[in-house]
Amino acid sequence: MLFPTGNASYPYLAIAAGKDGRVFLLNPAHLGEPQKTSPPTSAPPPLDTHQIDACWCGPSFFIGPDGAKRVVTSHGSTLSTWKVQLSPSPTLTAEASATISSGQDAGFFTSVSSNGGAAGSAIIWAVGRPTGAGANPTAVTLFAFAAMPSNGSLTQLFSAPAGSWPNTGGNANIVPVVANGKVYVASAYLDPLGNTRGQLSIFGPGGTGSPLASASAVSRAALPTVSHTISGTLIAVDGGTVALRTRAGNTATIDASEALQNERVTGPLVVGSPYTAQGKTFNASGALVATAIARAKPSPGLWPLDR
Repeated sequence: MLFPTGNASYPYLAIAAGKDGRVFLLNPAHLGEPQKTSPPTSAPPPLDTHQIDACWCGPSFFIGPDGAKRVVTSHGSTLSTWKVQLSPSPTLTAEASATISSGQDAGFFTSVSSNGGAAGSAIIWAVGRPTGAGANPTAVTLFAFAAMPSNGSLTQLFSAPAGSWPNTGGNANIVPVVANGKVYVASAYLDPLGNTRGQLSIFGPGGTGSPLASASAVSRAALPTVSHTISGTLIAVDGGTVALRTRAGNTATIDASEALQNERVTGPLVVGSPYTAQGKTFNASGALVATAIARAKPSPGLWPLDR
């Protein structure tokens, strides 16, 4: 993320956080050359580096009522704010944090709303990924926190269910969008025939919380062909035929020839690794004719439902 500083020496800075659990403050005008070190770095190195948890995420930026520039990152299930110091050189100072309920891979996406620099108006919005557990394992949740710290923590202002994400094997990379005093959260659900449908939840003052549409209102005649998915650990590959050990301990045979021909297979097929095969038909031998095969999450609890 690129953000302005108002500083003549560093008019813009950039921040990046990654899956290896580091957050970097960068000079976009002089990023440097990659170096073959462990862990990897650059020459010259980033302006500042901090160790955090892993982050499949996206940062956000705001200016506080004190005029200080701040960035927001996430890591694990933690939300953190960092104060940008420009003198004597650009650095990041950890300021406050909070924890939300979030599953799948670590981190999540945030955005910030505020009434200019008015004190108390800055709010951090975050959408937690589905946890895969509890009464509603596919639910996504919208959280709101006061952006300015209170005794080293961020005060939670609000939380509510904001939709669902039925593909628990694929990260819910949902960015809350704020416009005209409302917060918009896009998500998905499965209709009665098992097809994925998009939905939008809108939050605002005085809202009724009524759903925008009902899955039962969709014309069944207009629905596309239901896709089949089978997940499991790869136990054998024989030409275009693949065998998966499912979460139930059964062996599922997959005809992967179409997926291989169309280059719809994620990387080389490695025995012992988990995969999800998707297709619309089964052949005469009972094998799923896969149109695509993708790597699945390590935990069977995060695999999509077989159907």
